[in-house]
Amino acid sequence: MLITQEVENAARVIYELASRWPSDEPVAGAAIRERQKIPEKDFKRVTALLEKKRIIRKTGGRLAGYSLYVAPRLLSMEFLILQLGGGVCHSGGSHQGASGKSCLSHVFARINHSISRYLGSITFEDLVDGSDSRLDVYDYQI
Repeated sequence: MLITQEVENAARVIYELASRWPSDEPVAGAAIRERQKIPEKDFKRVTALLEKKRIIRKTGGRLAGYSLYVAPRLLSMEFLILQLGGGVCHSGGSHQGASGKSCLSHVFARINHSISRYLGSITFEDLVDGSDSRLDVYDYQI
């Protein structure tokens, strides 16, 4: 499984905004970048993408900054990864059997399903609240 730097930066931005929910007071971009240690170029790219996907909104004027469009309880890690055009797990393989499928395709499909279910269960509300008691159960299952 590969989590790109873009997904990680997006998660950091969303986490920062989720930690202030339900306040819809915008958070300055410089404050988010500084707290989450995201380079300015990367921050601009990821916030533009999150705005386009209507996950965050940018406001201008005296109170310029960013805020969430939706409640953190509705934003899962799986949703974020899929919205940014990523997949959860690569299930292809170069070693193929007689059928033309990877000899381990069923194993990779099960792994993909487990990871998707796990990431789908982790919301940004959980991350902010520290409500990650389910994580130990998934560590065992995976």
